[in-house]
Amino acid sequence: MPFSVNGGQILMKNKTFTKIISCILIAVMVLSMPLSAVAAEISAVPVIYVGGISDNALYKNPNKNSSEVVFDINSSDFTGDVTKILAGMLLSDTKQAATPVISGIKGIMEPILCAPNGTSFSSDIGPWEYTTSIADYKADSVYSDNMKALIEAASPYVSENEIFVFSYDWRLDPLDNADYLYDYIDHVKSLTSSKKVSLLAVGTGGIVVNTYLHENEEHARNNIASCVFFNSSLLGNAIVGDFMKGRVARLATDNDNIIDGIKEISGETRGNAFFDFVSEDSLKIISGVTSNLLGEGSLSNLIGVLFWEVFEMIAKGEDLHKTIGKGYNNFALSASADAIFEDFLKEYLRNMPGLWAMVPQKDYDEAIEFLFGDVFSMNAQLRDTVTSYRRVQVETAATLNTAKNNGINVCVVAGYGLQLLPVTISLDDVSDSIESTKYASVGAVTSDNSTENGHFANCFYDNHNHVAPSGEIDASYCALPENTWFIKGLPHGDMTNEAVADFIVWLLFGFSQRHIRESSDYTQYLKYNRYGKLTADAVDGEDVIKKGDVDIDGDVDASDARLALRISVGLETVTKEVKAIADVDGVTGVSAADARLILRYSVGLEQSL
Repeated sequence: MPFSVNGGQILMKNKTFTKIISCILIAVMVLSMPLSAVAAEISAVPVIYVGGISDNALYKNPNKNSSEVVFDINSSDFTGDVTKILAGMLLSDTKQAATPVISGIKGIMEPILCAPNGTSFSSDIGPWEYTTSIADYKADSVYSDNMKALIEAASPYVSENEIFVFSYDWRLDPLDNADYLYDYIDHVKSLTSSKKVSLLAVGTGGIVVNTYLHENEEHARNNIASCVFFNSSLLGNAIVGDFMKGRVARLATDNDNIIDGIKEISGETRGNAFFDFVSEDSLKIISGVTSNLLGEGSLSNLIGVLFWEVFEMIAKGEDLHKTIGKGYNNFALSASADAIFEDFLKEYLRNMPGLWAMVPQKDYDEAIEFLFGDVFSMNAQLRDTVTSYRRVQVETAATLNTAKNNGINVCVVAGYGLQLLPVTISLDDVSDSIESTKYASVGAVTSDNSTENGHFANCFYDNHNHVAPSGEIDASYCALPENTWFIKGLPHGDMTNEAVADFIVWLLFGFSQRHIRESSDYTQYLKYNRYGKLTADAVDGEDVIKKGDVDIDGDVDASDARLALRISVGLETVTKEVKAIADVDGVTGVSAADARLILRYSVGLEQSL
């Protein structure tokens, strides 16, 4: 009996010990669950790519054996039509300009016309639907160089079986497209058994994703881990806004903007001296060189054709500035241009809700007046559709902040340092060549590229840490100033550079909200190098603009004192912002006293300015 009692005591002690061990193990498991859950939901969730117009070709009878492409900016048909337009606008005699331009516009737009109520004229026109992962579409155009770069960069986190493409009809109502995205998110979650997904939006894809976030706050909170906007039309697109107003650029014959644009798309700004090619032999290899610079594809061929004409003119001794500038200027001022805008652009553009979604707020009223006369002349259904998205666009900053506050890792990336396509009155906007930086960044204050003596026309300096090293961007006014990055010199939407793809993936797969101070590799202002990695643009944005640094070179020295003195006596004309930098004593403008203080500070006789 004692044996049995002792045995029972031993057994009870063993049970107690077992319970203690079990409790410890349970506690360890419970305490470790939040970290595991975060890793599962944020770090390694499927990615849905929501691309721009170039990623969303339109088909007749999509997803059927009888399907055929009716609109694809990467196709040879589109290239041919754009070539006609460019030839008419840049190279043709004014009297003949309208014919190729009208022919080109018809070729592009007629197959995809919308009815007055904003719906498609043809119910059998739409995008190809990608119902499974990108791994099943390697033979399709959607498996682009951008996509390949994304897959490679994301491979430490997810496989190509976990990367999906959401396609949409960019012509139509963004709110409808947002509803389709809602369903697609649920579809991807079902396919992958994942609790959440991440969204990568490019170009007009940002409009769709922004609308989804705006209209579905609770669904987004529960289903989205990260949301990255890359060169997106979040507050509109200046080029589209200008066209919808009928405002083409009126270029002077000596204007450099067209030349800057040509240099950029030809690759000269990436270290290739295109404009040295003037020999007959050089003319013969222009198309090949252009393809080598930009990659194989119809866009390269288009540019090759255009440059063949341009360089042939150079070889004949014609002045490129005057020839193209005069040709474009004459066209823009001609009756032909007025007729095209009045008759064709109104017919083709005004009924597309997707284009209205790209009109910046400041351009809406003028665009409506130009295209309809007044808002009450619009079809009622179209008016309601346009008005509904206008509300979404106005509330973009609030939408992004709400998503961030709900635990979604929201990041915005905008480009700068490239010439906006020189075809409208906004050609001086700081941009990535397609998207104006102020719109893609959701609120950055940017300068005007035509500003004399530096890029400072509209920037504000208040000693914070969000000003670009060049002074042309102030990010403190962005919707998310701590979560918005800028890349200088990166062509619109280009992820083919390994370093750029790595950066986008770093943003997508964060364990928490990414921010601009998190990594020394990814400061707020980055510079794109086609042959290397992203680097900080000059220096980090923190305290870049110094009092007394009148020439904005990063240092306060004797040259700044000399410049301040010249300003004080009227020998230099500068902007009011530069004067504010030179006025170190804050008394009655720039004076000799300011120059003296700057000089003393530069040699260590003053401790501060």
